[in-house]
Amino acid sequence: MRCALRSKNLNVSVLQNTTVKEYMRTIAQEKTNQHNNEPFTVTNISSIVDQINNWKEWFGSIEPYFALKAQNNPVTQRLFHRLGLGYDCASLSEILNVRRTGCSPSKIIVSHPFKSYDCIRDVIIHRMVTVVDSLQECNKVDTIYRQLLTERTLNNMPDIDIPSILIRIKPSEVAISKVEVDMSTKFGVRWDQFEKLAEHCKKLGLNVKGVSFHPGLRANDAEPWTETIAFTRHCFDILLGLGFNPSIIDIGGGYQRREDGNVSSKVIGNSIQQSVKKHFQNHTASPTVVAEPGAFMVSTSQNTAACVTGIRMENPMHPEYHLSAGVFNGFIWHLSDPAYQANVEPLLLKDMTSKVHLKNSKMWGVSCDSMDNLGEVMIQTLEEGDWVYYSGVGDYSNELNTTFNGFSAPAMYYCCEERHYNMLEGLLSDNFNFKKF
Repeated sequence: MRCALRSKNLNVSVLQNTTVKEYMRTIAQEKTNQHNNEPFTVTNISSIVDQINNWKEWFGSIEPYFALKAQNNPVTQRLFHRLGLGYDCASLSEILNVRRTGCSPSKIIVSHPFKSYDCIRDVIIHRMVTVVDSLQECNKVDTIYRQLLTERTLNNMPDIDIPSILIRIKPSEVAISKVEVDMSTKFGVRWDQFEKLAEHCKKLGLNVKGVSFHPGLRANDAEPWTETIAFTRHCFDILLGLGFNPSIIDIGGGYQRREDGNVSSKVIGNSIQQSVKKHFQNHTASPTVVAEPGAFMVSTSQNTAACVTGIRMENPMHPEYHLSAGVFNGFIWHLSDPAYQANVEPLLLKDMTSKVHLKNSKMWGVSCDSMDNLGEVMIQTLEEGDWVYYSGVGDYSNELNTTFNGFSAPAMYYCCEERHYNMLEGLLSDNFNFKKF
């Protein structure tokens, strides 16, 4: 039996005595009956809840601010702050999305070092913490702040606080060498320039609340975090010497999607906590440490199914299948992160009557672009109209979808497991009506 959380725009199926795969099989069968081969994605909210609990166990007191860019939808816009967590937002649109659902501005960090005029105004008016890494951005923040002070005087507006900022630093060269994807090429001030930027903030009268950094992606060990945390101790000493009262270290993202990477998130979490204790246990500042996990929280929460719409069988031992989704509408990670391999399985609507023989098969996406290549997988022989599903594609896939060639993004379905039904009812009852079907 399944239940559904219903609202005007959202249905969430509560799975009872069944699995996500069986739920997807039901959707695929309904689509097949309607001669509809459009792809679809299922988001399992229970997977996100499990990862939130894993974070609390593995990372202890480090406060997660979910990177909304990883998966931005009506569920994630509500779930994290209703569980007492925060958000990492990069744009005014993301900020407004989560504030409309009741999230307090105090639980939002605006992490983009370069923001639009409207975004900075909103940040200052609502007293949010934001990130900078250049003299020019500090000047822009200061200019807009002074404009708002003038407007307040003329229009009898509420009081406006001095802008609160974090200075983003680059990891060290040693730290960068331990990651496969360097995130510091675009953002972050060099270590030897930190004091100059802090002094400039002091001159402008801005309130420097602390330091932020991003260690990079697919780390070989915990050193990208621990070494940079060690340098933040020096940064805090500089800030205290300038008369600031720093209280926040933002250690960014980059945590493993799953526990099958180079080093587990559990090990990284323990190492980070030990590093913070080592460098700040007896420090005057006693900072709050926050992080910006994105993929860690949501990658395993989504599976995307696509229909076989065409077959080429020039070599029977090496078939080629054309699917109803591709890199531009559902599987963008094949272009943005070629090293990442999702698990591919058949979502067959009929029972297999004979022994399954796996073949090295080529999977093509739906568009006419030759880059729409989903790689080769070992899979049984498929027929036109069969379905396959890719699991663990919950981070960035739907956020980066396009309508290239006129092909639409996968339809979205939501579900949760029965074990979380009561908790979600308590969290979401003001937004969704629960109804069995």
